[in-house]
Amino acid sequence: MADRSRRWYETRITRRAAASLRSTSLKALVKKSAAPGFVLEDVPKPKIRDDEVLIQVRRAGVCGTDVHIYDWDGWAKGRCRPPFVVGHEFAGDVVRVGS
Repeated sequence: MADRSRRWYETRITRRAAASLRSTSLKALVKKSAAPGFVLEDVPKPKIRDDEVLIQVRRAGVCGTDVHIYDWDGWAKGRCRPPFVVGHEFAGDVVRVGS
């Protein structure tokens, strides 16, 4: 049974990775302006460099930095220059490797 479950999982990952490679955009939280809040938007899929990998995110978390940026408090005002895509706490599958 474990082998069967593993094969199902690997097939599912392969299909998800293939679909991810075909798309030209993805959903992301964006800090659009110097004000409280984020916006969920379609953004262009990043192009990777030779020393990078492309990861299809499965799960993402929110850390204290994200809360400061969302609230647009004094900490964020002194360090952040919108617009930018938010997030650095995530886990996923590598779908492309640079050359």
